[in-house]
Amino acid sequence: EYSHESDRFWRKNRKLAPKGSDCAGVDLNRNFEIGYGLGADTNPCSEVYKGPNAHSEPETLALVELGRRLNSTLLFYVSLHAYGQSWLTPWGYKTGPVENMKELEEVAKNAFDEIICNYGRDVPAREY
Repeated sequence: EYSHESDRFWRKNRKLAPKGSDCAGVDLNRNFEIGYGLGADTNPCSEVYKGPNAHSEPETLALVELGRRLNSTLLFYVSLHAYGQSWLTPWGYKTGPVENMKELEEVAKNAFDEIICNYGRDVPAREY
């Protein structure tokens, strides 16, 4: 609701500000144990605040638990990165290619061919 009514590019959850800060929210993309702290900030006022520790947020824990439950049947996981209007494949904190990079790029390209932005133009960056 907050991103619809107040700040379309709000990228963090709405967790109350930690003691000693006036800045709310944790960047959930940076709250996972894998890659925790890389490309993130310890300052709660930062857009990329990682939170007090990995998996500290209920949203993160819910996704981790879902992944654990579906581990043997989960084929694909997509996290739409609306803030940058980008498709990040497969990690945001590593630069080297993964084993199935060509397949991931093909899926991303096909998805971008189908996406129409609600603001009157195609996805601006056309990144994948």
